[in-house]
Amino acid sequence: MKTNPGLFMQSGQISYQNQQLEISQAALKPGYSGSSVIDSQNRLLGIVFARKGEGQDLAYPMSEIQQQLSNWNIK
Repeated sequence: MKTNPGLFMQSGQISYQNQQLEISQAALKPGYSGSSVIDSQNRLLGIVFARKGEGQDLAYPMSEIQQQLSNWNIK
């Protein structure tokens, strides 16, 4: 998993629940909101938006982001 700008997490677990990505076992810190979540094949999975608890972070998956952008007529 990678985060921007210039921040890199070597590992972490990602699960999809309730239209959100739950990220665990990745040492994300306050201020990482807006960072990209990228898999080991450099595919953009989502955008970090919140910290749920110690070692539990949340990201919007790209499918949800694309849907919202489409709702707003942004291409």
